[in-house]
Amino acid sequence: MFKINALTTESDFEAYISDMYYPRLPVRLYFDITEFPISYIYRAYRLKRVIESYRQMSRKYLIDTTIYVSSPLMSKMLSGVLYVFRPEKPVHIVFI
Repeated sequence: MFKINALTTESDFEAYISDMYYPRLPVRLYFDITEFPISYIYRAYRLKRVIESYRQMSRKYLIDTTIYVSSPLMSKMLSGVLYVFRPEKPVHIVFI
């Protein structure tokens, strides 16, 4: 599981994604954004570039993604973003 918080950089995220796809086997991605403040949502948009660069790998190897959130507002915002960006594979949002 990869924990995303206010200090997570694009290179941290890319290193995690790269490591997950490296074996070239089916993969499930898990992200914990329970400590990610809503006020930093603009930073999450920068991670989209990394996701886009691995889109072909996602089509091939990704089974699904689970994102853990701690706020109902974050859950609703994330649902809206996913509706607009249309991920390649299913994304499950888990409120904890």
